[in-house]
Amino acid sequence: MKAIWLACCACGDYGLLQREVEGRDAGAQVLRVGDLDGLISMARAFPSRRGAAIIAASLFDIEDVRKTVARLTAEGRVSRVVVLIEALDPSDIEGLFRAGATEVIAAHSICGNGRAGEGAG
Repeated sequence: MKAIWLACCACGDYGLLQREVEGRDAGAQVLRVGDLDGLISMARAFPSRRGAAIIAASLFDIEDVRKTVARLTAEGRVSRVVVLIEALDPSDIEGLFRAGATEVIAAHSICGNGRAGEGAG
């Protein structure tokens, strides 16, 4: 069975997150959810714990994202958590890693603006 990735983002950012997933896990199946509570619910619903999650953090309060990452990893619901952030705030980045994020991507100006990929270099 292919790995399942849960993508938490706005519709406009889905293409970006899908490309990020494909670059890490070719052929993975991706399910988009629109909010952090939905992400937790979906992670809990799947019987397999082989999945992963990717979050466009710009849509949410960074503390809520950190708590979600901590819940996902503490409960063992996913094997990896990737977070895309806009602001390069070292304390936010450190907090996400401490919460259990496997990867934090600085995606300044390509997340949360509904124009995924614009300005990417």
